[in-house]
Amino acid sequence: MPDAKVYILTGRGTGSASEGFAYAMQKLNRATIVGDTSAGAGIAGGNVQLGSNLQAFIPIKMVVGPNDNVGWEGVGVAPDVLTGKEDALVATRKLILKDILQNSPDSLQKVAAQWVIDNDGIAASAATNMKTKYSELVGKYSNNVTITAVKGDLLWNRVEPGKPVESYILKELKQDVLVITGLNANLGPNSSRVYINRDAKGKSAGLTRKTLMGNGTVSTTPQPLTKI
Repeated sequence: MPDAKVYILTGRGTGSASEGFAYAMQKLNRATIVGDTSAGAGIAGGNVQLGSNLQAFIPIKMVVGPNDNVGWEGVGVAPDVLTGKEDALVATRKLILKDILQNSPDSLQKVAAQWVIDNDGIAASAATNMKTKYSELVGKYSNNVTITAVKGDLLWNRVEPGKPVESYILKELKQDVLVITGLNANLGPNSSRVYINRDAKGKSAGLTRKTLMGNGTVSTTPQPLTKI
């Protein structure tokens, strides 16, 4: 797989063979190193007993990278992307998603990547008082859907005859785009959204629900949900 994108996560505790692998892949321009500078332990050796309860560590070789005559002893492998306090795995996932958006020829893959990137907006909007900001949404809609307010939250309720009411908390993703948290959880976290349609006066004119399916396609309700 010569064209596969490779990301290697490193930190201060990355040493021995894992450090050598990261160093070699970086020198070959075959991988992107993400995280923090590695341990800098590039000289191999072993302990020699000297007697009288003494021993000495004797270096026997210094490993160097491909097409190079220097190693990483004392300096470590410097990452291509230094994450600082951010979790390296989270940072790598962001890099992969951005790469998909910029370079993937697959339009479905791009839609799914953008969907996941947009999910970061939920945390940024966590303090939003949904009842106050979107109070006009409260009411009964077609297709057995109601929206109710509980304290500062808005609930998306699915009401079907003979079945218990299913309630899901609505969270703001960005202006007029809400996540139905927990709905269709089998498809992944935050896989269902509500888009608010507004008229020329800025009033809510209906809701469009969209779902990110397992194959990366987005399913859209055929008609906007309107208040009854």
